[in-house]
Amino acid sequence: MFVEKPISTSPVPDVWACSQFLKERKHIVSVGYMLRYLKCVQMAKEIIARENLTVMGVCARYIAAYAKIDKMFWWDKDMACGPIVEQGTHFVDLCRYFGGEANFKTIRAHALEHFEGPGKLSALSVKEDSIPPERRIPRMTVATWKFVSGAVCSFTHGLVLHGSRYDTTLEVYCDGWSFRLVDPYKYLTGSPAC
Repeated sequence: MFVEKPISTSPVPDVWACSQFLKERKHIVSVGYMLRYLKCVQMAKEIIARENLTVMGVCARYIAAYAKIDKMFWWDKDMACGPIVEQGTHFVDLCRYFGGEANFKTIRAHALEHFEGPGKLSALSVKEDSIPPERRIPRMTVATWKFVSGAVCSFTHGLVLHGSRYDTTLEVYCDGWSFRLVDPYKYLTGSPAC
């Protein structure tokens, strides 16, 4: 079964019940997180395994060019669940791919909301004022957590750039090693290998 993200917007207990149902019946389930299959990501995983490295930390940054996002539903939390689900989830998946499962009790997040001074956007291509204020999406989100292993993670998502170029980077740190994946989306479109 192939499931596109978001996996669900149902309450967490319902999602866990569905997960248990699929496990009990031994269904094969895949979710559309394509970045983990990039050659450079697989190479980093191979090096970490071959050198017997332990991931100590992961830093992910997804800074979007918002000016050309003209789909009204995208700007409405009730319709698209916000930019972390729409965009950032791919990087959260990579964080987990390298760092393992998150210790949910350690997750902390802060957001710059639309109504706060720095949250005013100058190049919106939609009429955001037609969306009720409580449903407008945040401009910047910063989250941190620890993985079950004890390693740490920092994830930042922002809607700040104009034009069409995004700024996306993932860094993985091990004792004596660092791996850096820059602009992974260009490698999905046939550009040279990373």
